[in-house]
Amino acid sequence: MDKRLIDTIEKIKTLSSQNAEFDAAMRELFGKTDSASSVFSVEDVAKDVSFIRFALKITASNSINYDFVKHQRLRDQLYIDNLRMENSMLDLKVNEDTRFYNYCVNAFYQIENLLNYYYYITYPNISDLLDEIELCTQQEDAQFRFERKGDEQSVGKSQHTINCRLSAIV
Repeated sequence: MDKRLIDTIEKIKTLSSQNAEFDAAMRELFGKTDSASSVFSVEDVAKDVSFIRFALKITASNSINYDFVKHQRLRDQLYIDNLRMENSMLDLKVNEDTRFYNYCVNAFYQIENLLNYYYYITYPNISDLLDEIELCTQQEDAQFRFERKGDEQSVGKSQHTINCRLSAIV
């Protein structure tokens, strides 16, 4: 941000603390909030989360802490899948076989994402991962032996190809 703007903001802040009339006028102009952080109060966020949980019929709590995952989107997806997994066991309107199936499917989504994350972190260079897979599968029958297609660009972009081939190994 431009230094002049920062200086202006600091002057407004100082004037607001020194002059109650100026402070009231600024609050009226900018929405009557005490601070920028109070635009979304903790109570409002908690209400929103409660409404979302009610609308999606989520009664469970997360059973696994995924804070170690550095990528926000992946961490969010892991938490969602974990909630779905735990919630499936609490849904007594569904028969036991279906609940167990849904539990396993959502557990598998977490495992799949964690494996992908592991390979993404461990092998940032796709060539290193491909070398490792080729080395580990060179003694296998031809149908299970991994061979590069040549279009692999990164772990993330080659994820489907590698996962399909890894599932043949496991």
